[in-house]
Amino acid sequence: MKILLAEDDPVSQFRVTSLLSLWGYETVVASNGNEAWQVLQREDAPMLAILDWMLPGIDGVELIRKLRLLTSNPYVYVLLLTGKDKDDDVIKGLGSGADDYITKPFNPSELKVRLQVGRRIVDLQTQLVAAREEMRMRATRDPLTGLWNRVAIVDILRMELTRSRREAKPCSVVAMALDQFNVISDTCGELPSNALLFQVACRIGTCVRAYDAAGRNVGAEFLIVIPGCTAQQVLPV
Repeated sequence: MKILLAEDDPVSQFRVTSLLSLWGYETVVASNGNEAWQVLQREDAPMLAILDWMLPGIDGVELIRKLRLLTSNPYVYVLLLTGKDKDDDVIKGLGSGADDYITKPFNPSELKVRLQVGRRIVDLQTQLVAAREEMRMRATRDPLTGLWNRVAIVDILRMELTRSRREAKPCSVVAMALDQFNVISDTCGELPSNALLFQVACRIGTCVRAYDAAGRNVGAEFLIVIPGCTAQQVLPV
């Protein structure tokens, strides 16, 4: 797992980096708050961070405050590292949004255990996000074909028609149905019929553009929403 270490003191930086490497972490090092802020804004930002309070540029507390405003990014578990140990300092540090707090000079075993706690929380966060995404997929995707389900494709159609009227741009809809599908289903059974629907969905997926939407309506019926195109452009005479 990657971890961000923001520490300007070379001796402390070397010590912590050595410990993190020994414990199996991949360390991204920043020597000041500005560098750390750039790292934290990346899409692949580490989900664990050790931030020294007294950093050149943006200090650790202000860095955490800025980080907590990035609602679109995955949650980063932050351990604040500092020589300040008064109660008011602890309150200020945790109040800024830090998840944990450790004072210098620290015990390596204590740091290791606190990072293990952070790692467990990050893992739980990852599992929750994955579960939420799976629920979203189940709510909007047809389980057989992988296309949008009836509710989702109808919602997309409404949205695109509203946009079409607002922007005075064309929007086309293609409705498709497999002829004699009931006969195929009755004759061949469920598995071949499902395989046929899946193959049709795959072919539809290779024909539509990235910003078109294809969905399964009911049974062997499909809808394709094509914004920005007239019927003549979609099906030229």
